Amino acid sequence: MDIRQIECFVAVARKGNYTKAAEELFVSRQALSKTVKHLEKEVGEPLFISAPGQSQLRLTQKGVQLMDDAVSLVNAWDAFCSVHAAPDAVDHSGRKPLAAAAVHGALLSLPKNAIAAFEQAHDDMIFSIEQSTTRGVLDMVDSGEASIGLVGSTPRYLQDYEFQMIVHTGVHVLVPAGGELAEKRVLSPSDLDRQPFVTMGVRDHLHRFVHEQCLALGIRPDILFTSSNVNLLVEQAVEHKACFFGFPFFAEKYRETHVLVPLEFGFDPQFATYAIRRKGVRFTSIEQSFWNYLAEIGQEAGVGNALLRTE
Repeated sequence: MDIRQIECFVAVARKGNYTKAAEELFVSRQALSKTVKHLEKEVGEPLFISAPGQSQLRLTQKGVQLMDDAVSLVNAWDAFCSVHAAPDAVDHSGRKPLAAAAVHGALLSLPKNAIAAFEQAHDDMIFSIEQSTTRGVLDMVDSGEASIGLVGSTPRYLQDYEFQMIVHTGVHVLVPAGGELAEKRVLSPSDLDRQPFVTMGVRDHLHRFVHEQCLALGIRPDILFTSSNVNLLVEQAVEHKACFFGFPFFAEKYRETHVLVPLEFGFDPQFATYAIRRKGVRFTSIEQSFWNYLAEIGQEAGVGNALLRTE
């Protein structure tokens, strides 16, 4: 039994899939499977099971027991290598993997070059961040495909996760330039009644939140079109002179056709960019570093007191 076997086991356990774990470790699926089989032989029991009709692997009881100690061991090994290994002794395949996911626009809400700064400070890692819809990001975090997700949301929708506020964005609407709503300094939900709207649909947390608030007040925006394709969404908004949700960090892009106006509800829904992870997950050292780095961004942005976590 050696550290490489343990690293392979942890990767498969986190991804729940040999193929994805092999891609992360830069090895073949066959080699990874063989390594885990050898570990199972040494342990004396199977570590994974797959239910009929399901592609996701699950840990056996022995696998769960081993995982508890394995993550600590891998973290300790990473720390040992970072202290004692020569800088040029780590090759590409030995770098620490970090996989994250972000909803469209979440990265733009962060300070300029924030991600690039983290990458430059950790040149011993392989960093991948995939942009997707809200549902897509949640699915990647749930499955372990991404260890950390960045979503635009409100705490009421994040109770199944551990989360922390990074940037308080609030809720804004891009309204057609020249219309009556463009003259308002602030919108209330009643201003949206029967207004033409294009949105990303009910799986998007911003749409979901505003839709629920409007329904509770008997207000019905006229939803003309829904799509997870941002470019298509904007095209439809321009063509039909419809409203759509937006944020200050990209409002300038649409200033010729739309005006950004904040939408207020009489209470702070704490709509923001949040970092999320699965409850109870044990991070590798590089994952913990990124999580802490995001928390520092939140504190510098003035949301330190609003740092929210579920236990």
